[in-house]
Amino acid sequence: MRKYLTVFVFIVIIASGCSHSTLKEAINSSGLSEHDEPEILFQNDDDGIVIFLTKDAEGSYIVCRSEYSLKNERYKVETSDPFTKKVDIVNRNEFLTVDLIEDGSDNPIRIVWGGVFHYPQAEKVEYMIKDKEGNSLHQNSTDINSKHIFLDKLPDHIEDTDDITFQVLDNEGNVLFDQS
Repeated sequence: MRKYLTVFVFIVIIASGCSHSTLKEAINSSGLSEHDEPEILFQNDDDGIVIFLTKDAEGSYIVCRSEYSLKNERYKVETSDPFTKKVDIVNRNEFLTVDLIEDGSDNPIRIVWGGVFHYPQAEKVEYMIKDKEGNSLHQNSTDINSKHIFLDKLPDHIEDTDDITFQVLDNEGNVLFDQS
């Protein structure tokens, strides 16, 4: 009996591979946060998207976007295509980026995401994507979470994002920041 139990435990360990019981543990072991303890700012289990704050080798803060998988309550962070951006959390630093997440299928996910770190009253981000000729391709509004991050999926027909503008708004619709 003991022999079978040992074999079973060994198989479970091998089958779980490099997965972890928490997403933070998976980030820590991925090498993406080797210089500081990560702080998870955004997590979406449906699409496997995580955004977290950590430091780089020089001690500067960076925001990282990566993908992860969740199977049998075990997390595994993908390290092949992370996005990192240096941020200044002491001074004003607002950013928006368009990102492509390729999940190995024929339907990659395009997202608009970013951070608004120095407007505590900020509630929403309104953005507009235009083509080369200045025609509006898509516009939307998305909420900023309590960790100052926003994320919105783009429709499938948006492939090129030549020009993107955004505004940061408070709960009354007042513009706090305008990046036109």
